Amino acid sequence: MSNKYIFSISYQNSKILADSYLYGHNLSIVRIEDDDMPPECYFTSPHLSRLEDPNEVWSRALSLITMYNGVCNLDFRSNNENSQISKLGLVRLFEWDSFEDITPNNSLDIAPSNPFDEQLTLNNTYVTKSHRLAFLTELAKNNDDIYHILTQLGNGLNWRNLYAIYDTIVTVSNRLENSSFPTVLSNTSFSNTDVNAFKATVNNFGLLGVEARHGELGFNTPKKTLNLPDSQNLILELCNSFIRLKYE
Repeated sequence: MSNKYIFSISYQNSKILADSYLYGHNLSIVRIEDDDMPPECYFTSPHLSRLEDPNEVWSRALSLITMYNGVCNLDFRSNNENSQISKLGLVRLFEWDSFEDITPNNSLDIAPSNPFDEQLTLNNTYVTKSHRLAFLTELAKNNDDIYHILTQLGNGLNWRNLYAIYDTIVTVSNRLENSSFPTVLSNTSFSNTDVNAFKATVNNFGLLGVEARHGELGFNTPKKTLNLPDSQNLILELCNSFIRLKYE
């Protein structure tokens, strides 16, 4: 099924442009070039084409673009000055053939919905591990653990979300056959001491204020803490370790 809708997106950079050269499969960044003008990138997906209501298109696309952000954020590294957290957002919705703007007036109030068209069958010939975007989004169609990890990562890497992702990783790791969370952790550069420092930090209102996972509970300042960049790297390494153990 050809793509019926296309979205302008919230920013353009070299990463977005580079992704426009990838085979996206379930979702894609596409380039549109006019003479004497720099290329402009748009977001699209075949999972939207069977829908007619722009509100439903927007709702499904919110989940799809969150998964895109999640895949990008798996590769984020806080110690790399060229690495950026992906926060790509939808701006305007167009019918691709006519380029008519059909953006819902209430787009800011629309909640994300199930991103996949269950009736859609795609050719999986080129879905390989080397094409990370296509590989992971294809896994997410039939594997809730990958879907939850990608959508959580796609919502950002702040303290509260990091802890929510940690909860998910612990749960899905302990469901692995012949493996568990300690195995997932052992394949990272972090230790159980680091995990405990992360949990002590994120739960402490005295340290983080309103960014903490909890309100004021009277906790003392922990002896060992983990800063935000290291906490981000911890959670991302755990996510990548889980994916390697189960799916690669």
